[in-house]
Amino acid sequence: MKYTLLIIGIVISLFSCREVKYINPNDTLDNVNIQPIEAFKIAEPYIEQYATYLWKDEKLLKTHIVKKGKYYYISRTDYPAKTIWFYLQPAVRVNSKNGDFKFIEK
Repeated sequence: MKYTLLIIGIVISLFSCREVKYINPNDTLDNVNIQPIEAFKIAEPYIEQYATYLWKDEKLLKTHIVKKGKYYYISRTDYPAKTIWFYLQPAVRVNSKNGDFKFIEK
């Protein structure tokens, strides 16, 4: 019985994970009030201070927009990440429904 509940819990958590997508600022998305370019404009004044991770070369900094659930995560880094999950922190998180933002730290 214990293992059955554990397996059910694992399956539910796997299906409830929200998809994480890398977004181009010029993309147009359905079911959002704030498009990626608008989210970038909201986050832009705060990216350098709150969402920049410099690894080696400042000249190679690139801005990344990742969408997870109803949020855009916007960050800037030169790190060659192997997964998009890396770009979720540090980041400026912008709500795609109302434009509210928050700073996500490592």
